Amino acid sequence: MPREISVGISSQARDRLRDLRDRVQARRRAEEGGLRHARLPPGVEGLIGHAAGMLDDTMIAARSLSHSLFPELSDEHLAMLPLDRYFGPEGGERRFRHDMYRAARIAGARIGPEAAALVREGVLSDAYPDTRRRCAESIAMLASTACEDRAGEAARLAAALLGTILAAPAGAARDAVGIRAGCYAPGLLASAWSSVDGSAYEPQTLELAMLAVGARRERLAAAAASGDSARDLAAAFRSMLLHLV
Repeated sequence: MPREISVGISSQARDRLRDLRDRVQARRRAEEGGLRHARLPPGVEGLIGHAAGMLDDTMIAARSLSHSLFPELSDEHLAMLPLDRYFGPEGGERRFRHDMYRAARIAGARIGPEAAALVREGVLSDAYPDTRRRCAESIAMLASTACEDRAGEAARLAAALLGTILAAPAGAARDAVGIRAGCYAPGLLASAWSSVDGSAYEPQTLELAMLAVGARRERLAAAAASGDSARDLAAAFRSMLLHLV
């Protein structure tokens, strides 16, 4: 439990730093365009700008270092595991958070700039341990060669994760649930797809998953808000998986 709390806090801190970085970059673009904030004295504004610039440079350097140390976590080299294997020895919460965050950022960029602010690593930290506890049977079934309904078990696992993600507070309006589903669901679907057919992840897997989710964003949002969201989300994921496999 202390480790889960620590991971959640660090993920939320990274989310806040990303928000601050985005505001700093927007401020720099405004300054380059000749816009100034008249409320602050020039000296104070310069000091804040210098400090913000140092933070921005640090975040960029950290991002470059993480890509050099872990190239598979970059957008260009996303290598996702089958969904159930994130809960096994070769996966783990850290790998799950990195892969699903990258996939959500890619999907969010396809939706539009308004989606970027809705992608949060912190909700993935919350969803992972909660789903491990609630879906232990599905995880065990998918790890077994005797599983007869892999699509159903993978759908239940993906539904539990997405349900927790969409239920987490993100400071977004209710009508943004569909956009958030469009960000997070493609990565979960692509990974669940690999759990069903056993094939290795390929870049076009996420592309096809984004198309499938894009056509069902409203259905996913309605399922998340229903009285039995676990059942309705699982039905939506199972329908998509059977269509893709």
